[in-house]
Amino acid sequence: MAVDKQDHTWTDRPVCPHCGHVVRDDSEMFEDLEGFDDFDCPQCGLEYRCRRNVVFRYSTRVPEATDA
Repeated sequence: MAVDKQDHTWTDRPVCPHCGHVVRDDSEMFEDLEGFDDFDCPQCGLEYRCRRNVVFRYSTRVPEATDA
């Protein structure tokens, strides 16, 4: 099945833009968190570039009162 050669932006997993193969285990793919890295698709063998996008979220709350 051919996939439109397009950017796959903000997907949950890396997707080959040539064949649509989804990388299930990306735990060892990236050297660092900045820039694009080049990869060869394990399914079709074509090269593509991928960048990991990291989003930080924060939670705050008032501390619970403690008995003195």
